[in-house]
Amino acid sequence: MKINIVSHIGAGGNTGKKTLKSLLEYCDKKSISYSVNISEYKGHTIELVKKLSTEDEKLVLIGGDGTLHEAVNALKIIGNKKPIAYLPSGTGNDFARELKITSNPERFIDSLLELESPEELEIIKFTNLNSGNVGYSINSIGFGIDAMIIYLSSINTGKSILKKIGLGKLSYLHYIVSAVKKHKNFDVVLEINNEEYRFNNCLLALVTNHPYFGGGVKIDPYSTSNNNELGFVVANEIKFIDLVMILYRILKFGDHFEKYEKIKRIGSTSMIVRTRVPQYIQSDGESQSPEVISMKFELEKYPFWTCR
Repeated sequence: MKINIVSHIGAGGNTGKKTLKSLLEYCDKKSISYSVNISEYKGHTIELVKKLSTEDEKLVLIGGDGTLHEAVNALKIIGNKKPIAYLPSGTGNDFARELKITSNPERFIDSLLELESPEELEIIKFTNLNSGNVGYSINSIGFGIDAMIIYLSSINTGKSILKKIGLGKLSYLHYIVSAVKKHKNFDVVLEINNEEYRFNNCLLALVTNHPYFGGGVKIDPYSTSNNNELGFVVANEIKFIDLVMILYRILKFGDHFEKYEKIKRIGSTSMIVRTRVPQYIQSDGESQSPEVISMKFELEKYPFWTCR
């Protein structure tokens, strides 16, 4: 067997680099041929995956949720459903967490050798109804304060330095405080089967594919992968003390929908989300520019070599 590896060695601090090294050592031990393609900047994974999409060898991807996000979008956009074998090495790894995909390079290779066929897994397709542009998300798409936090962290030049010295998580406290100061609540209209749901003064609106968000936070415990349902989570009319208590219930018990009316969840196979004012957007933790939201969300399936 020969594999084509695309690796974001900067993922998860030094985790991506260590994962690649261990994988190559085990491939040599098992006499597996490989090519190594290093993703060096934002968007580079897209270029590399497109280049490798027509080759017969299995495509192995090393990185975090953002790296996988780029790879899936690259292949979907060119209309190539080449199966992806994903070896997680990021800071969040929510997709792998939900699907119980191994992060152990040796177990990954052993499983890849055993698998006879790829598994079709649900992903989110979103269509911008203003521009007609289409994109895909593996985990979730958020509007509001979570997207602003991700935007602020992405433009901060000190982020990578803090990660290298082990203070990456600590740095997010600054971004959260900044986002709370800058964020303005917004109104959301959710449309499902021609029925409208209106939510005023929203802090957060999130379309989910599975429970996890932000690196292991179980924001939507009612969602599971491949259940033919999208989740819509919205938090509105929330004061600071409400936010503190809701976060506590999410992290400690996972019963926030039952305990607080100010955070709600609606499920459907497809939905449309609209806002009147521009909002920051995050898709799988990747920041997008603010815009007035008018998006349709649906489920599609994509093939993965799910190495467990």
